[in-house]
Amino acid sequence: MTTSRAISTYDVFGKRLHRYTIKDAIGDGNVLGFDVTYSTVDIEANANESLSEDELEREVYTSLPYRQEVVQDILDQWTDDHSGPIEMGVRQPNQFHGIFAASGKQAVVAYYNLFRQMAPELRVAMTYSRDEDNGVGSSDLQAALKQAMTDYASFYGTQDFLSSNNPERDYLNDITKRLAHKKPYNQHLTAAEEATTPQRLDLVIVSDQLLTGFDAKYVNEIYFDKLLKEGMLIQAMSRTNRTIDKNAKPHGKVRFFRKGELMEENVRNALIIYTKGGNDTIEDAKKQPDESEQQDLFDDNILAPKMATQINDLQPKIERLKAIAGDDFSQTPRSEKEQLEFAVTAAEVNQKVQRFVQQGYAFGSEVEDFDEKGKSTGKKVSLDICDKDQFSALQARLNDVNELLPEDKKIDLTNIKVAIDLYNHEIIDYDKLVELLNTYIDDTVPANRDAVEDHITPMDDDNRSEIEDILDGIENGDYTEHFDTETLQHARRTIRTEKKELKIRRWSANNNYNGNAIVEAYDCYLPGVSLNDNPKLKDQIDKIEAAENLGFFETADFEDGLLAFFAALK
Repeated sequence: MTTSRAISTYDVFGKRLHRYTIKDAIGDGNVLGFDVTYSTVDIEANANESLSEDELEREVYTSLPYRQEVVQDILDQWTDDHSGPIEMGVRQPNQFHGIFAASGKQAVVAYYNLFRQMAPELRVAMTYSRDEDNGVGSSDLQAALKQAMTDYASFYGTQDFLSSNNPERDYLNDITKRLAHKKPYNQHLTAAEEATTPQRLDLVIVSDQLLTGFDAKYVNEIYFDKLLKEGMLIQAMSRTNRTIDKNAKPHGKVRFFRKGELMEENVRNALIIYTKGGNDTIEDAKKQPDESEQQDLFDDNILAPKMATQINDLQPKIERLKAIAGDDFSQTPRSEKEQLEFAVTAAEVNQKVQRFVQQGYAFGSEVEDFDEKGKSTGKKVSLDICDKDQFSALQARLNDVNELLPEDKKIDLTNIKVAIDLYNHEIIDYDKLVELLNTYIDDTVPANRDAVEDHITPMDDDNRSEIEDILDGIENGDYTEHFDTETLQHARRTIRTEKKELKIRRWSANNNYNGNAIVEAYDCYLPGVSLNDNPKLKDQIDKIEAAENLGFFETADFEDGLLAFFAALK
C-alpha cells in the first residue's frame, strides 16, 4: 500500500508478517477468479483521436447513441450471461443478477430510463446516495431517485419508502436483500408465482454504492461504464466473485464499455498487485508487470482461461468418449471397465463444458486459437460437441452408465437425473416424435427409422427402449394407425407395464418366489410410502410369507429385498 505522501506501509511498519492474497483465496476456493471482457462501442471507436477527456465525455460517453449501444450489448448477452447451467438442453433464465456501475448520478438516471424503454421485461432498479457528488441538476436527480423508489415499491408491493424515516436506507436495504436472496426474498418461486408476486431483481444501476462492502453470491456480473484502477477496481470487480455452484458460476464476470485497452491494462496491473498482496515499497509500485506475471494470472485461475485453451484441453477427452459411446453418444458401454471410464471422463467433461458455456461459449461456434505464449496462431478451433442436443445425449448416457455402476463407484448426478426425467416426459418435442413415427408407419424404410432414433438419442436407455419397441411393433405390423400424443403415451404405458411385469417375474424366478403373488404385491405398492402405512401391501406380503413359510430372519430379508426391488423399478 502507498500513500499520497510517497510513504509506504513498509516505511511505517517494516516487513510484513503474513500475506493472504487473492491468489490464495481463489486457490482455497473461498472466492472465484474473473472472466473479464471488453466491448468497444462503435461511436467510441470512431471518435476523433484528438478529442480531450472532457470532449470525449460530452460528445461520446453522455450521448444517446453510445448509451443505447451499451444497453443493447448487455441485452444481447443477457440470457447467456445470467442463465443457469445446461441440463438436458435447457437453461433456466435469470438465475443470476447484475450490477451496472455508471460514471455518475446523471448517467445512472439516463441508463435507468433507457433500460425501462429498451427492455421493459427486465427488472431494473437504480440507487445513489446523497453523499455522492451531485453535479448539476441536483433537484432533478433527487426527483428521479424518488420516482425510481416509487416504481420499485409499486412493482414489488413493498412499503412506501418515501414515507419512511430513512427512505434511502430502507430502499437500499430491500435491494440488497433481493440481490442476496435473503429473507423474505429467499423463496424458490415458479414462473407463475414470480408473475403474480415478483421477488427477483435482475439488475441494479449504481454510481458508487454497492461497489464495496456488499457480498451476494447470486450477483455474477458487473458492467462498467466508468474508469477505475487499483484497489477500487478490484473491490468493485469482487462484487461478482462470491462462490456458489461452480457449474452455474465458474467465474465472476466483468465487462467494460469505455477505453478497453486502458481498462485491460488497469485490470492486469491491479490483479498482479493484489496477487502479490500489494506493494511493499514505493519502488514496488513503480515496477511494470512482466510477461510471466501476466501469464500467471491465467495459470493461477485468477483470470478465466482463453476459450481456445479450454477447447484444446477438452478435445482428447471428448474423442475418447465418442470412441466408447459413438459419435452421437447413443451407445451405452457394456463392460464395467469402460462404464467406469466413461462415467469419470463424462462427468469431468460435463462439468467443464457447463463452465465453458457459462463463460459465453455457443455450441458449434469457432474461436481464435493461441499458442503457449498467448499469440494468435491464425487458426480457429471449435468444441467437438456441436449443439445442445448432442450435449444432452452425453448427459443421458452419463446417467445410464452411472446407474449400472456399483454403489461405491456411482457419481452424484442429482441435477441431471431430475432434468432427464423432465426431458423424457415434457421437454422432448412430442409433436415431432409423433410426426416421425407416423412417417415410419407410412413407409418403413431404414432412413425413416433412423430419423426417429436420432430424435430420441437424448433420452435415457429405458425411455429409448420403449420407443424402439414401438418401432419394432410398426415393422411387425402391430401399429398401423397413426399416433397422436395421447395414443403414443398409451402405447408407451402398455409397453412399460409389460416390461415391469417381465422384470418382476424374472426377479421372482431368480429368488424362487411365486411370480403371480409378487405381481399382485406390486399392484399395491406406493412409492415413498412405508410398509406400515400401506395396509394393502402389508396384507399381500403377509400372505406371501405364510405361503413361503419364511422364518423370522428370512421375513426381514424378504421384505427389505422386495421393497428395494419395487423402488428400483421404472
